[in-house]
Amino acid sequence: MKRNNKMLFTSILTIAILLALVASANGNDTEKIKELDFRLQKNVENYNMIVTDNNSSYEDVLICTDQLYQIIDELNNLGMDVESIQTSNVTIVSENKVLPATMSVRIVPLKEKSGHISATANESQLKKLNEISGQDMSVGEFMEEVFPDVQAKTPKDIVELDYKTKMVWPTPTLPAAKLFPKVKIEIPSHIAFAQSSLYANSAPEAEFSSTTFMFYPTPLTTVPYMKVLSYLYYPAGDEYIDAAIDEDTWCYSVEVEDSAIVEDTGYYCTVGSHYITFISGNPYKYVASNSGELYIDF
Repeated sequence: MKRNNKMLFTSILTIAILLALVASANGNDTEKIKELDFRLQKNVENYNMIVTDNNSSYEDVLICTDQLYQIIDELNNLGMDVESIQTSNVTIVSENKVLPATMSVRIVPLKEKSGHISATANESQLKKLNEISGQDMSVGEFMEEVFPDVQAKTPKDIVELDYKTKMVWPTPTLPAAKLFPKVKIEIPSHIAFAQSSLYANSAPEAEFSSTTFMFYPTPLTTVPYMKVLSYLYYPAGDEYIDAAIDEDTWCYSVEVEDSAIVEDTGYYCTVGSHYITFISGNPYKYVASNSGELYIDF
């Protein structure tokens, strides 16, 4: 009987400790969310000042936008998201310069998204990619050959659009001096930017990424669809070492991040293919991005 009481006491104590840990974790999350909300509001306040100053540059806005996305990523990790409202018209500074609109934001619970799909090419898919590289085909045919599992999950209207869209193979060379340039994607009512990057801080592992993100009317304006393909390319061997894809519906940014072990010392680069539908029913807008060549030595 004493043994049973001891076991019961131990069980109750264990449960109490677990509950205390959960409560503590939730409390820590609450404090972290409050801290992030403070940073978020300060960031948006700064952003609103920048976009209403005619002397501001695109780079000024992009620096602030990058900080905003970092805060949102931290909130997403805590199960929260950011909801935005456009609070002004865009600022037309000149024929060649338009600054985004102001906005207000609030933190909301993170909702599960059904339109988000990501994948990395396996060995056979990578072999197929190198076999068909440069061939005349549609985006739909490319997806069918290299990422059939992703195509099977993609909305039907997007698959139809893929088959109507000619595959544009990115040019995999760029001088090393021009690292990580941003490429503008635009129509009269919307502007987004595309970018690719490459790091080798733990060579022979190479970390490559490509991203598309909104800029105008606001960095948090959602659009019907984004698709980003990112390739790690080895110019000396004229081959793709790795490839990954990320696509989403009703989003304001899509980023592909992956890593691969390279076998040879030399120059490598990340090339990205960026497809975006700014308005439902419209054809894609497409651009290619390039990280510039990075020498990887190990």
